[in-house]
Amino acid sequence: MSNTDDNNGTGEVKNLPAVETFQRVPIMAGAAPRALVPVDFDGCYRIARVVVEAGMAPPTLDSIPKAMVAILHGLEVGLTPMQALQSIAVINGKPTIWGDAALALIYASGKMEWIEEVTTGQWGNDNYTAVCRVLRVGPKQKAMIGEFSIGDAKTAKIWEKRGRNGQDTPWITYPKRMVKMRARWVLRDAFADVLKGLHLREEVEDTEPTAAESPTVTRRRAPPPPAEDAKPPAQEQTQEQPQEEPAKADEAPASDFPGDTPIENSAKRAPPPPAEEEAFDSAVWLQSLENAYSACEDTHSMGEQQDRLMMPMKERVSKEDWQKAVRLTIKHVGEITERNSNK
Repeated sequence: MSNTDDNNGTGEVKNLPAVETFQRVPIMAGAAPRALVPVDFDGCYRIARVVVEAGMAPPTLDSIPKAMVAILHGLEVGLTPMQALQSIAVINGKPTIWGDAALALIYASGKMEWIEEVTTGQWGNDNYTAVCRVLRVGPKQKAMIGEFSIGDAKTAKIWEKRGRNGQDTPWITYPKRMVKMRARWVLRDAFADVLKGLHLREEVEDTEPTAAESPTVTRRRAPPPPAEDAKPPAQEQTQEQPQEEPAKADEAPASDFPGDTPIENSAKRAPPPPAEEEAFDSAVWLQSLENAYSACEDTHSMGEQQDRLMMPMKERVSKEDWQKAVRLTIKHVGEITERNSNK
């Protein structure tokens, strides 16, 4: 019955309330998740910076350059940035791949027909051996075999290997797993085209000294230029200590490298004690960081401001203030990226 029908026979029209209709929008699942993959050097640098400053980088990638190297090497073999940070380890300056990442890349390449991993011998004896057999896809391919035994580990002096200060290592806690991973070295021989020449982490750790064991190399760096308003520290003169003779015009000035300076002269050039430094105000520092970021038009100039104002204060500010600075950096990176994308 419509709204204009005569409902009581008297000619009166009874207005019925209109029925409201709602258009239901179906709830749909989102698109498949995709990794954030940089397409230029600046994008790679920004990802590495955020991960390192957030404290989520592995111990071997404790600096932005190291994290960038891991990301770039991972991209070359097919790993996304976050996968690379978890699967690429820098051992003595050499990027390596570790864990199951090598096997995962080979599976994804479709170039492996099959893989078989077994053990022979009795556990605890030197003849206990982990065996890894693999076969590539294609005609006239032969299976390649990798073997590693407890006897091999003892010969290499890694069986029951201890860390610094006698700490336990995976050779102590997971010896069977460690023997099995060494047998996988055959993957590098059979699928060098997939791994692009990257060594396995376990192989490099066993054949090269770790960073803690390697000899320390001291590199000489030129001293930073003195500040414009800096004044040389006053030198106390005593009767027993004669005044230094002025340098002759034809003599070259003394080097400022610590190794080239006599000990007694180094003591005279010591900086003033920390007690004389001005009190640090974290609120002022954060505000100056905010002002500097706000004036930046791109991420490159923002990175320069971060290196100038933020990074030198990492060891001086509290953990809470540092996290505030990190969040401030991430916020401005997002604002600059959105602003540039809308141009």
